[in-house]
Formats: sequence, C-alpha cells, structure tokens
Amino acid sequence: MGLNRLSSDVVYRLWFGMARATRSLTKKSKTAPVKNPVTQPDFLLTTKTARRLYEVASQEPIYDYHCHLSPKEIAEDKKWADL
Repeated sequence: MGLNRLSSDVVYRLWFGMARATRSLTKKSKTAPVKNPVTQPDFLLTTKTARRLYEVASQEPIYDYHCHLSPKEIAEDKKWADL
C-alpha cells in the first residue's frame, strides 16, 4: 500500500465519520434534550440548607462595600464624563 492509497483511505474515513456524526446531530431526537446544569436555578446548591439560604439571600439587595465613591455622590446620582 502506497502513501497515496493510505492518505486517500484516511481522508475517506475521516470524511465518512464526520458525515455520519453530522447526520446524527441533525436527526430529530425522540428523547428529551439534555438540560445545561449551569442554567438550572439550583446549580451548585447541593443541599436543602444551601437552597434555603440562597432563597432568603436572593431577596436581599446587593451591597458593594468596595465602592470608592462617596455616599453623597451616590445619593446625588452624579454623572461622570468617563470611567
């Protein structure tokens, strides 16, 4: 078997494999789609206590204690020319 024969055989197998994979991706599936776990509301909340704490904490406002603005500038809603 020469190099050309081996190369064309490899190319054919790669093409056929990709075509088959593409065909399987475009087929209508009869199974339910797999949900992305990151988009689920309880992602990383693995215990009942964690879910309850998040439920309570999510209702609270967000406080940014690392803000370098003065409280007066925040209260007055001062507009800045640039960041």
